[in-house]
Amino acid sequence: MMVKLQLLFASACINFGTGDSNAVDLLSAALATTAAKCAKEPTQRVDCYPPRANFPDPTEELCLAQGCCWESLENEGIPCTFAAEEPPSEEKCNNVAKPARLACRNPRFASSKVLEDAETCESAGCCFDDGDCFQPMSDGYELLTLDETSNGWRGTLALHQGGTGPFGNDVPLLELNVVRESSSQLRIRITDPAFPRYEVPDLPVRRQDRQEDINESDYKVHFTPWPFGVAVTRRDSGEVLFNSTPPVERADKGESFSGLVFENQFLEISTQLSVSEEDHQPILYGLGERLGPARLRADGDLYPMFSRAPNASAPVHSRSGGDNLYGVHPFVLQLEGGQSGNAHGVFMLSSNAMEVLARRDALTYRLTGGILDIFVFSGPTPQNVVDQYTGIVGRPAMPPYWALGYHVGRRGEAKSVEEAMKIVTQLRMAGVPMDAYWQDFEYTADNGRALSLDETKHSHRDMRAFIDDLHFHSQYFVCVQVPGITMQSTSREIESKSWKRAKHNALTFHTRDTSEDDEGYDHSDDEEGADGRDASNADDNTRDGSGRDISGEGSGGSDQSAESDQSEGGEQQWDPIARGEELDIFVKGVNGERYAQKAFRSGWAVFVDFFHPQASHFWHEQLAQFHKYVMPFDGLWLDMNEPSSTCDCALAAEDDICAHVCTERHSTRPSNDEGIVEFEQVGVPDGGFIRTNDVNFPFDPYRQPFAPGQNEPATGGHGNLNSATLPMAALHHFSLHYNLHSLYGHAQARATHRALNSIVKKRSVLLSRSTFSGTGRYAGHWVGDDAEASWEQLRLSLSGTLQMNLLGIPLTGPNVCGSRGRSSTELCVRWHQAASFLPLLRNHAESDDAKQTPVDFDADALNILRSTLLRRYRYLPYMYTLFYEAHRSGSPVVRPLSFEFPDDKNARDVEHQYLLGPALMVSPVVHEGAISAEVYFPDAKWYDAHNGKLALDPEARDNRRVSLLTPLAKLQVHLRGGYVIPTQQSLTTTALSRRGAFTLLAALDMSQETPSAFGELYVDDGDSLSAVEDRRYSLMNFGVLQNSSNSVEFKNSIKFHGYAGPEMQADLSEIRVYGVCGGGFAANSSMDATLLSSGEGSPREVSIKADYFAQSDMLVLSRLDVPIGQEFHVKVVAQPAATPEGGKRETGVGANAGKSGSEEEAERGAQGGKKPAEKKKKSKFSVTGIVGIVVGCAFLAAIILVFLLRLRRRRQGYETI
Repeated sequence: MMVKLQLLFASACINFGTGDSNAVDLLSAALATTAAKCAKEPTQRVDCYPPRANFPDPTEELCLAQGCCWESLENEGIPCTFAAEEPPSEEKCNNVAKPARLACRNPRFASSKVLEDAETCESAGCCFDDGDCFQPMSDGYELLTLDETSNGWRGTLALHQGGTGPFGNDVPLLELNVVRESSSQLRIRITDPAFPRYEVPDLPVRRQDRQEDINESDYKVHFTPWPFGVAVTRRDSGEVLFNSTPPVERADKGESFSGLVFENQFLEISTQLSVSEEDHQPILYGLGERLGPARLRADGDLYPMFSRAPNASAPVHSRSGGDNLYGVHPFVLQLEGGQSGNAHGVFMLSSNAMEVLARRDALTYRLTGGILDIFVFSGPTPQNVVDQYTGIVGRPAMPPYWALGYHVGRRGEAKSVEEAMKIVTQLRMAGVPMDAYWQDFEYTADNGRALSLDETKHSHRDMRAFIDDLHFHSQYFVCVQVPGITMQSTSREIESKSWKRAKHNALTFHTRDTSEDDEGYDHSDDEEGADGRDASNADDNTRDGSGRDISGEGSGGSDQSAESDQSEGGEQQWDPIARGEELDIFVKGVNGERYAQKAFRSGWAVFVDFFHPQASHFWHEQLAQFHKYVMPFDGLWLDMNEPSSTCDCALAAEDDICAHVCTERHSTRPSNDEGIVEFEQVGVPDGGFIRTNDVNFPFDPYRQPFAPGQNEPATGGHGNLNSATLPMAALHHFSLHYNLHSLYGHAQARATHRALNSIVKKRSVLLSRSTFSGTGRYAGHWVGDDAEASWEQLRLSLSGTLQMNLLGIPLTGPNVCGSRGRSSTELCVRWHQAASFLPLLRNHAESDDAKQTPVDFDADALNILRSTLLRRYRYLPYMYTLFYEAHRSGSPVVRPLSFEFPDDKNARDVEHQYLLGPALMVSPVVHEGAISAEVYFPDAKWYDAHNGKLALDPEARDNRRVSLLTPLAKLQVHLRGGYVIPTQQSLTTTALSRRGAFTLLAALDMSQETPSAFGELYVDDGDSLSAVEDRRYSLMNFGVLQNSSNSVEFKNSIKFHGYAGPEMQADLSEIRVYGVCGGGFAANSSMDATLLSSGEGSPREVSIKADYFAQSDMLVLSRLDVPIGQEFHVKVVAQPAATPEGGKRETGVGANAGKSGSEEEAERGAQGGKKPAEKKKKSKFSVTGIVGIVVGCAFLAAIILVFLLRLRRRRQGYETI
């Protein structure tokens, strides 16, 4: 009771603005309580900080950060021990569900005695059962005060007696802020009022309008005082959207969870999940990035989120976790149970390492720092949820049109410009569409030095000529860049400087002999004032990291102008390290050393601090130099920007793959004379670090009390966040790497996006391996970075692309045919087909033996792949329009079937079919040897996109899963009734295709009383910046209506006209309307079709051609003679033909129709093939037929005669030559 009174008094003081000193007193009291707890001498001193190789010995702060007791011992002994704790109650241990068990201490660092001995485990205050030593359940906090504000509520939370968390250092007093951001969005913030802890910068990107009537919100908010919880429910149905109240009434069933935990390095909050009785698990999506099904399993599964490159091949998701990948997206979308079709979402805004435990009844978030900042989105549709989420993190960027083309690259094989040119030329000669070539690390010096060019493989002149050739053919060039700059690119001057080094940065390595290579970049800079350097200090020659001349002599164009702009003092040096030192923009060491170095591909590297206010200027400056003088790229591909580093031999656990790599490296280490970098010789840190203003005392960046993925040490970073990346205590401009790690790739993508806009001055392609919530504003992403060529990886690549689209990064796709290993012909063909409607289609192999471009296969496979790619290009206008929708509202470009049919229970489990937008369903073959596709058709009208036939019998209501024959050359693509999609004649580049003729595919929704379909087309110049924001685009709306049994109308109206370029003048060749039926439309009907256009001048009305194909119920309109960018109105009236004498109808149609039923005839009709004006009664054999028979017989007789002569020669003893 006394503690409550103290907390109430402190809360009152803080509310009145005079609480700083009281909060300090309160924290002092808490520390005093801890001291009192440690005053009792334990019966046995159990080491809380046991020695570990290459990790610091305990200090008082490091010990207290683990929630343990410190006693300075000058003689030998155990200075850091567990407090003498009473064993937890049996109830608090039994109520912890087995999947929810949290290890008593991080297994990577804990004493084995604590984890394995029951008595020692319990003396540390933990539970022991079935060999597990785990934390007991915590009661959490109590709500003391709650006041309503103009837009929500503000309250005070106090730590309940006995409610301490697992690792000590619980914050005794918390502030609660619940804000109604909009009628469909609520924000819950829990912070420490006494200390400004770390928060994610620059998010949310915009705040919702708070002026709307709060009574109109579609949710209700409820509070539970103790154990504290806040609940958000749907106003009309009571469905739970979020509820952090522990369900203590279900604790005996193992369905409860701990109350709120808020410590220095561990935060935990849970939310109840509502599941209908008919569902075994909740229907959840999100929590990326991971390799696994798009739908989340919730059977006690752990989902760690800490951007990390796997040490080996990316692990497929398993229940025990440890399988997080390059991106961090703590957003969950749940489809509500039953038949409501509603959806809602929860977003945890945090970049600290975290893990989410998914059970049938609850989601539990475990964070390693920061605050709790939660957004709840009420939907109610999946589209609404994604719209609300991307409204917070940022809308996806609008890509250039060429980004949707086919992209090719080859690592290992294309080791020279000549080999790259050979690949491109072969694709052109074979007529295979291609829009971009992707250049991997081979072009860089030392196999990965940023901002360098290896002249021995890729000469400057040849590289320029190759890129110029690509541009001449309307193709593009994309190259890889990394955030680490190896120290080999440092000038001699830097080597002579003596910087203070900490013990853990005293690294032993050997550099090459001083030579011209060590001078780094000496590059001309014609803008002296841009970087403040003096041109008089520059060398006479311009050189890259390999020492070669890149002054541009003889390269023409920009190079010659660069020469003419040189200052009189000579050409300036281009040295990224020197320039970075000048601006002081590198990540610093843990004790403030100038560099936080890590092993990075070819040597020790420093990393750009993209959170520094000058970092964007530096990065833009370096990329501009590189673009101007080395290679004029059209886009960039950011790799290893988690950031990743080479295996940390000193930090690897025994069963980690790095341990084996290091063992092999040690046994095969060459002599010191060979000048290698000895990555494993890392000094032991002394436990010190520089504390930033957002890190509270006590804090341990070296041994985390809890680390995501610690249950799977071989794949989860072996329980140590410092592994294979920058040290967690490395110093950024305003915080520690501990807080900013998962945000690093996002920050680099933001800086690179801004630099590209300034340098290229057009929309460019930017991909980032590491992503965070909102990275879609700046970059796309590729999945399966190191995926083996396998059927499982094919299937997982589809799920990964769907996952990233739901997370707001639509420009995503796999490396088709795999990144490693050799793909079979069947696998590569099926993978191309499966990915041909994904937003990003890239063929990039990372090994010498993985030749898998279309020209690397036999003629049959080449023909199939060419047709597959041409089909993709035909649908690009529709895909580009979907990107406009994504840019405007965040709508996913590709999506799972359940996204469009949330009330369809069967659609929720379909993983390998997907929708391109709402209208096009793709059902690929994803199993080896299969010649049929199992296709599930949700409740809608579906038409074969090629021939317009209805895909499913209208009477088949119960069985909507069909096996369709799908030989190797075929892909199942179906068009949904009610939609009109634009297609365009496909050629070998997007630039050529954009001028081709359009064909509009309209699929009537026959379930409506008046069958209709609608669609739209977005058109701009394809690459100008801010085309949408500056309203330099045009948007056409299409509508088709069968308003009677014998009449169809089609209308094209311009919804917005802000662009009138040549793309708007492309011809409209055909309109195909699927699902046309009725009394007036029959095989022998004649068509009266007129088009009324409203272009320049007075409106004109003309007759057009109309063909009806009765067997497929398809109406084809052609000879329209109108551009796609012109408004028009078409009306078709069907008139049954008169019955001829004898009472028999003719099998053909009149003037405007072909024979019904034949798919070939339908295709001919769609192509505007001519037909006779009048039908005459034909004889049994036509003249042409008789002539054909005669010629055929003569040809057959000649063959027989030649055969007889050859036979006679053999009998006479002659041999054929």
